[in-house]
Amino acid sequence: MPLIPALDLPTTLYAEVAGLGADGRGRAVAHLVLLRPGDGLTEDAVLEIAHRFVLAGARLADRNTRIIGEVVESAAAPPGGMNWHGLQVPEGTWIVTVRLADEETAHALASTRRALLHPVVEKDAKRGDDVDEKTLTRLLRAALAPVIDATVRAEVRLKRLEEALRADPFGEAVRGRGDAGMRELERLKQRQREADPVGTAISARRRPVVPAHPTLAALADDRPDETPLDPADPFGDAVTRPRPPRRRPVGVSLRSTKR
Repeated sequence: MPLIPALDLPTTLYAEVAGLGADGRGRAVAHLVLLRPGDGLTEDAVLEIAHRFVLAGARLADRNTRIIGEVVESAAAPPGGMNWHGLQVPEGTWIVTVRLADEETAHALASTRRALLHPVVEKDAKRGDDVDEKTLTRLLRAALAPVIDATVRAEVRLKRLEEALRADPFGEAVRGRGDAGMRELERLKQRQREADPVGTAISARRRPVVPAHPTLAALADDRPDETPLDPADPFGDAVTRPRPPRRRPVGVSLRSTKR
């Protein structure tokens, strides 16, 4: 028999695992907390859902519509709250005990401590009963819920993209990120040129260049030129600076003087 969502019950229950154990025959059981009063649900509303669950003969299935086990206890926490297998629950909390179908389900509940469960009932397909409109609506809503959520998220992303394109149609903000480093480097270079146009600070860091051999001027005259420069004639056109006399080398003639 196929499983369909139970009428007048929440589509999804966020079950919290209070504890795991075994019954008298050694079969694994799970003690779950299905609903707490609060978040829009009063104690009377929680109690009404728990009663409808029992009256409809509903069962708990996982997200793959697989029955996790058989509900053997279903109750509401008494006034003052109670300690439900190590978990303190407030008054009016819906608590159940489920005899688990297999060990795989027990291991899954033990590792996660929380589970998304769906109240379902069995529908006898052999009778040929038509599914009423309310049940069909619930079935379609449960099946299309992931598609609707994905569509809503895609619409939100598309809206943000349209706003970004409207604010920056040519993508200048995105393209400008690659040139930001070059622009900053040029700005620093410009500030350096303004602060030190001649480059004295850079030249001062370099070691002076000393020639490996003395120049010809130094060989001709080692004495420094102490003649002051005339501001009116910086190139010395009118003033002739004293220069040392030219020394001609004295040679020895090998020509014979005898005739």
